[in-house]
Amino acid sequence: MDREPAPAPRGILNVPRGVPVPGHFRKLPAAALRPLIEHYWVVQWSLPAGMQHLAETLPHPSCQWVTERGRSSLYGVPTGRFTRVIAGRGQAFGVKFRPGGCVPFVGIPASRFAGRRLNLTEAFGAAGALIGKELRSLDREALASDEPSAVIEAMMSAADRFLLARVPPSDPQALLAARIAGAIAEDRRIARVEDVVARFGVPLRALQRLFQRYVGVSPKWVIRRYRLLEAVERVAAEDSIRWPALAHSLGYFDQAHFIKDFRELVGRTPAAYARALVARRSAGASPRR
Repeated sequence: MDREPAPAPRGILNVPRGVPVPGHFRKLPAAALRPLIEHYWVVQWSLPAGMQHLAETLPHPSCQWVTERGRSSLYGVPTGRFTRVIAGRGQAFGVKFRPGGCVPFVGIPASRFAGRRLNLTEAFGAAGALIGKELRSLDREALASDEPSAVIEAMMSAADRFLLARVPPSDPQALLAARIAGAIAEDRRIARVEDVVARFGVPLRALQRLFQRYVGVSPKWVIRRYRLLEAVERVAAEDSIRWPALAHSLGYFDQAHFIKDFRELVGRTPAAYARALVARRSAGASPRR
């Protein structure tokens, strides 16, 4: 199957402008799944003996079904950045649900497993154990293969088959949650919860309940997360940044609050992060994954 590629990833830290991320690719699922599932993704790496790489990514308001290192699990929305030291040879295969897209499949409010891991039996019932076993077997096969692309396609096809057999009846509330989160992700003018209320005509309390059930975090959290993702992208793309103007454009009333949120999520101040990117660019550094 010749799958369509998904848009480029967002939220991979420490990548200067114009530097590709080797071994990281994303493909679209079957067409019938796309209202609820954003894409499939694969990360592969092969590092020389003794070499390590610190991989850091920022969380999105999405559930992820990840198969890696002998485990296949469903993860609720993470609350902090993902940090992992990788070494040797490995890979991870993931299904990224749209915000709100996971709940119709599992029937569990997203807030109940935000920041948590569910085994596939908890998530999908007895059939979850079987698909988990199949994906783990394919993962081992891919790692042992010199040409793993066909095996990775088999993993995507297995996920397609499993999820297509369980496509739930249309849930207007889940689709609304995904549509609102998508607008927040794409429109930098949405900087406050009041902007969402005005755009979609959903009362504040109803909006909060909608996100509590289907997304797992508050609308304010989602807005702040996407604006900080945008801040990371702007820092990586621009050589000279006026920090007060950037903070204001992202909905912050003062620069200090922006710096605090950025540091809590990224692990360093915006200026320090910008300096690190300049140093990597000057050295010609490229993350090894």
